[in-house]
Amino acid sequence: MPADRREASGVAADCRDLVQIYPSDQGGVTVLRGIHATFPKGTLTSIVGASGAGKSTLLRLLACLEAPSAGQVTIAGQPTSRLTARARRRLVARRIGYVFQRPPDNLIDYLTAAAHLRLAWQMRESATVLDAEQLLASVALSGAPKKRPDELSDGEQQRLAVAIAVAGDPDLIIADEPTADLDPAGAAALADSIVRLTKAGRTFVVSSHDPVVTDRSDQVLVIRRGVLAAVKSGRGPLRVMVDPAGRIQLPDEALRQLPGRVAEVVVEGDVITLQQP
Repeated sequence: MPADRREASGVAADCRDLVQIYPSDQGGVTVLRGIHATFPKGTLTSIVGASGAGKSTLLRLLACLEAPSAGQVTIAGQPTSRLTARARRRLVARRIGYVFQRPPDNLIDYLTAAAHLRLAWQMRESATVLDAEQLLASVALSGAPKKRPDELSDGEQQRLAVAIAVAGDPDLIIADEPTADLDPAGAAALADSIVRLTKAGRTFVVSSHDPVVTDRSDQVLVIRRGVLAAVKSGRGPLRVMVDPAGRIQLPDEALRQLPGRVAEVVVEGDVITLQQP
């Protein structure tokens, strides 16, 4: 595995003004509304929000598994909106790793752990093929190269899925609720592996409500009803987003203080306060 690559400046991926509309009998359902976000290299980003907020759709757009209705996704400096279907498939295969929520969905039941990694390196056409045991050790699976999925626990299967996702050094690794089906110990071990790989320079975007992941993220994006409501960087404060019309998305704890959904705005110099009227 390369030495710590956090020193390398740059952006692994970003999205600008993403809109996603799915057809329906009512004429269309807008799932994402102008999402704008940046994912720096060598960082862990968590995406949080209620069920139906648009988290999984955002992940699928970032992974180039589907094209946005409007807006742009850029991976490692390459805009993707005008790529042909073939070029998009090639970009996904070579530059993006993806981990599904259910461990069995990430694995082929008859392949050993080492065979999974060899297949991943082959599909990414990687010029650098690391020792399988070395990569497995990075996700706390030392001694497992000859084991098949049915010989591994759910947590071990999911850590193997992460190892597969990072094999071949993709620009971006995306995981959709990767700890949701794991017990607390398995979730903690998976989070440890993701953090360790991030410190080694990998870039992760994870949809998760699990504090074991979110509390250790470099940034947290809060999605509400298809809108980027707030962003939290590291241990910094939660920053709410203001759209061009002046609308803001307040966090739930603030909304609970405004049962009538009306707030008084007080501006004193450079301090803006919202309070109950």
